[in-house]
Amino acid sequence: MASNRPLKIALLGQPNCGKSTLFNTLSGAKQHIANYPGVTVDKKSAYFRLGDQELELIDLPGIYSLSTFSPEERVSLAYLREEKPDLILNIIDASNPLKGLYLTTQAMEFNIPVLLVLNMADVAKGRGYRYDLEALEAQLGIGVILCNARQKSEKKRILDAIQEALKSDAPTPILQFSKGEESKNIAIARYEACEKILESVLIKDPRAKGSLSDRIDKIVLHRYLALPILLAVIYAIYDLSIVRGYELTNYTWPYLAWLKQEFVSLLPPEHLGAIPILRDFGVWMANSVLALLNYLPIFMILFSLIAILEDSGYMARMAFALDRLFRSYGLHGQSTLSYVVGGVVVGGCAVPAIMASRGIGDVRARWATILTVPFLNCLAKTPFFVLVVSVLFVEEKALVMFVISTLTVMVALIMAKILSLTLLRSKETLPFVMELPPYHLPTLRGVLTAAWQKVWLYLKKVVTVVLAVAVVLFVLIQFPGVSKERQEEFDRSIQGAYERFMDALEGNSYQAALNTPQRVMALIEFSESYKQKRMGITTQEALARLDEKYAQIEPLFFKIVRDRSDKEAAKVERALRQIISARKTLFREVKDEKIANSYLGIAGRALESVTQYAGFDWKINIAFLSSFAARESFVATLGALFEEASDGGVRPEEGIRTQGGYSALAGVAMILFMALTPPCIATIVVLKTQLESWRWTLFALLYPLLLALAVAIGVYSIGNALELSAMGALLGFYGILLALLLALGFFPRNFHQTLKENK
Repeated sequence: MASNRPLKIALLGQPNCGKSTLFNTLSGAKQHIANYPGVTVDKKSAYFRLGDQELELIDLPGIYSLSTFSPEERVSLAYLREEKPDLILNIIDASNPLKGLYLTTQAMEFNIPVLLVLNMADVAKGRGYRYDLEALEAQLGIGVILCNARQKSEKKRILDAIQEALKSDAPTPILQFSKGEESKNIAIARYEACEKILESVLIKDPRAKGSLSDRIDKIVLHRYLALPILLAVIYAIYDLSIVRGYELTNYTWPYLAWLKQEFVSLLPPEHLGAIPILRDFGVWMANSVLALLNYLPIFMILFSLIAILEDSGYMARMAFALDRLFRSYGLHGQSTLSYVVGGVVVGGCAVPAIMASRGIGDVRARWATILTVPFLNCLAKTPFFVLVVSVLFVEEKALVMFVISTLTVMVALIMAKILSLTLLRSKETLPFVMELPPYHLPTLRGVLTAAWQKVWLYLKKVVTVVLAVAVVLFVLIQFPGVSKERQEEFDRSIQGAYERFMDALEGNSYQAALNTPQRVMALIEFSESYKQKRMGITTQEALARLDEKYAQIEPLFFKIVRDRSDKEAAKVERALRQIISARKTLFREVKDEKIANSYLGIAGRALESVTQYAGFDWKINIAFLSSFAARESFVATLGALFEEASDGGVRPEEGIRTQGGYSALAGVAMILFMALTPPCIATIVVLKTQLESWRWTLFALLYPLLLALAVAIGVYSIGNALELSAMGALLGFYGILLALLLALGFFPRNFHQTLKENK
């Protein structure tokens, strides 16, 4: 009989065991993603029906054991203890079962039914592994199924096994400890028990050839080929996502511009007495959002490529290839996870990366990791990099993005080595051992699902944090406003433009219909609206429908705007273009003056005394100030500041290209400053929780800021003095970093201890 409440099924397994694939197979697209309270650990759940019973599927974080060392382990342990699910669906990599079975023995101690899923059956078969499933079920006292979760045909078999397991009782724990045994290493006892079980149920074919993963790894992890292959992969990611993805925005931008115009058309028009600031606020918010939504095609490609790397197993190889390099710079093999999550490949985030560092047993490496992860390729910085590169480095997009990504990693490694040799030299160090999962062929559904989940999180951030920042910035930009004298001068200029328009209509048959400022304003708004709507028209049929619509709205205005056969209407239309142009020029001047004299503008201009040496003006300073709350706000702010007309549909990069006047060398300085600046507010909060010291948190905030400013000023000033091209300055700095990186790599980790021994 079906239960009235949904039955809870908890997916428990190690990283790279196929747990997420099984979750996607069972749940389909009906997934809910959030964070567990207090930690930046993904919480995924989904509902589906099995017969007449509703089930809730909970995907617990990937863990190796149910200890309390990492946030993921604490989350999983707390869930099993407090929520008491109806079934634990324990996933194991059938080609590497020992450590997975270790977790199984722990899962069996919660007095909850357990179903063991031996996944990746195809990989296990390739390695010559054969399981006696009946013997394994008898040894464990739980249901066991061998499958390949990537195959849709396996779904029914897995669901049938779940249905049977829900009827079963909780298993008896494999290990029973007496009081005298409690002081022993329980970990050793578990491994011994798991090894004993596997000896009796796992048969290995001695004639089996090495697995495909082993053969691929001979090339991918080759001593001399691993790093060049890794760099080639990173370059390919940037070329496919940034360069090719940006080309897609040429097709998506007209739709975004249309969406903005539809929104703006809902705002009350000026000729009906609307308060101008309300319309300005609506346009500002629309510009802020559009500046970020413009990059969705890039992110979708980028996240899909990253999902392919993760699902295929290459992301773990990337960590392995970097391990030896990391150890040379005061880090640790376990630092690799934090660096990968933080953005060794673009699309990372410092918040979960810092949280992931808690599992690093090497104290010195853990602190070095925490203090350097914020240098990496944060996802939130990507719109900024794409914006500047698209404006100033049109022909070298992929190369510049590749330089940015590897440059940030080099800076992180250099600072990790310097910190480990100085401020962190007294911290404890420990060795590290790591395992590699087998390679897998990613599924299209899995890749698209993972990519969309990350895009959705990005969209939620745009709607929440970035829009909140945009509201604050709008308020700071509005006040104290232009002076009374300047406003009166502006009003006189507008009146002059109106009078010149009326003079041009002298003796015209349309003069009587446009005899008030309100009617002229209504004509201007009608004309601007029609032109914006027409921008998205691609066929004669669509144009005919648009003409019919606007002809019904206001026939006389439509005749002026559209009818070229009527000479008097054409004369009005020419005068109309002149007054529209004059208004735009005046509005732009007043807007720039208002922003420059605003509270935020005053702060931006105050910083110019320093930032001018890096090529930054007050507008760039304002954008950087806004980005400390959320890095995406830089693009949102510039997108609003450089909007060419209050209701226009101009892309942010076009506005900067036509109005900014920034040199490519200044663009290099901007890129370096953004790449090296300290993290956003959320990261600062997490830094405080991990470092447990305000003094160290303040250091983590200030030293990247000073470094970023020094580098930006140095590169811009030296580049100007030597008359270097932008690419010359960027590659020159890159070369200096590379030389410093190689030099520091030869310093031993325990350099001070070596000096003492030599003395």
